Amino acid sequence: METQAEDKVSFQQSELDKVLEKIAEIAKISSEGDYIYRGERAHHEDPPYCGTVTSGLYRYYRYDLKIDAEHVNVQGAQTQILMEAREYIDEISDLELLARLQHFGDKTNLIDFTTDYLVALFFACEGEPREPGRVILLLKESYNTIKPPGTIRRADIQKSIFVQAPQGVVKPDEFKVVCIPANLKLAFLGYLRKYHDISTKTIYNDLHGFIEKRRLHGKAYTEFNKGFTSHRRADAAKTNKERQKLYDDAITHYTEAIDLKPDLIEAYNNCGVAYGNTGNFHAAIQDLNTAI
Repeated sequence: METQAEDKVSFQQSELDKVLEKIAEIAKISSEGDYIYRGERAHHEDPPYCGTVTSGLYRYYRYDLKIDAEHVNVQGAQTQILMEAREYIDEISDLELLARLQHFGDKTNLIDFTTDYLVALFFACEGEPREPGRVILLLKESYNTIKPPGTIRRADIQKSIFVQAPQGVVKPDEFKVVCIPANLKLAFLGYLRKYHDISTKTIYNDLHGFIEKRRLHGKAYTEFNKGFTSHRRADAAKTNKERQKLYDDAITHYTEAIDLKPDLIEAYNNCGVAYGNTGNFHAAIQDLNTAI
């Protein structure tokens, strides 16, 4: 009979084997052409996205402002953005200006890809741990591609390359997809960190990245503490109805914390306990196993 330690090693090896199988699948497709890659935390198969890859500017006009697709003029909108931005900075090219805008979170018609599928894997796994992610493989020749200027340090580490889709949309029949199962996301992050030095710290390797991740992690801990408060109140509740509602509230907050920071072990542990207290033992076992 296997000891507990041997069983843990066996489980870890099984996960590693699955990780390597997925990497081999991506490598096999990559050998068939000159591909660039994009990692996404979820498949976005449902409307309104329907599996497409879109620029931030397109999403803003199409989905936030709800303008019909045939009336979305992303190129015209981007030209207007450049004209307005020139009032603040005028000594750099349009490309570098767009790259800087994209880098600092503004909406442009550029779509982020990378020339390294391991970096794409990181982005596919860094978030939404309960949803399967995907690595998108697009033939480089499909669209005009531009390498960001070297003045942006993070772009160099991420081996970034921008795709310029004229209408701001790349359709599913134009690229290939490798699915990353939700239950392997943490294993992938551990593998990338251990064997390739790819992690949040190395990928977001500038001050802006530090601020961005600190903001997200701050929100994660806020949600965790809200969940913990509801959890404690549920433990002390006097009626089953009140107890159930408070445990459900705790689970909602713990889940949000996990989505924001997928390696927050305490959130998995507490969420598993809360699920167990509501009688959802299948979900409880999943979260507690993840915490372990």
